Amino acid sequence: MGNLMVGARPASSVGDLLHWLGEHRALPADFQANAAYWATAMAGRMDERDVQTVAWLLLEASGDRRVPLAERRSARHWVAYLEGRM
Repeated sequence: MGNLMVGARPASSVGDLLHWLGEHRALPADFQANAAYWATAMAGRMDERDVQTVAWLLLEASGDRRVPLAERRSARHWVAYLEGRM
């Protein structure tokens, strides 16, 4: 996914957002672990189920008020983009 672009933003920033979520201490530990796992998985080959899982994880983050507004907006953006690619 690293070569994909959305406007001027590289899709690799999905991995960056997931990495950030994986380190955000206000979020539940299981959510952090999932985000951290998928952040590293973004570097490899992903099938449609993997992309859907990432979209669901970002959808959850986009509605969580413990996540700062800028990151929630970014998560919503990527959910729409990823689901549109499937």
